[in-house]
Amino acid sequence: MNPYLTPTRSCAGCNLKAPKHQLVRIVRTKSGAVDLDLDYKKFGRGVYVCGIECFQIALRKKRFDYKLRAQINREDLNTIGQILESKR
Repeated sequence: MNPYLTPTRSCAGCNLKAPKHQLVRIVRTKSGAVDLDLDYKKFGRGVYVCGIECFQIALRKKRFDYKLRAQINREDLNTIGQILESKR
């Protein structure tokens, strides 16, 4: 595949630009639920992070609220953080 055509996204924690499939996607659906999108196919507003370290940086700087354009429930984000920690 042509490297100029690969979709790139930026990490919410460290602002690194990387190919989309090297990052972890977190999605907010229309109902307001926040979940991991491991297959990159869920419909909704998404934000990308490199891993658990960048997830914690983005959580501390409240970038999920900004990038997902909504007030995000901290329990949902803590659950996602635990899942990312277990996949480390």
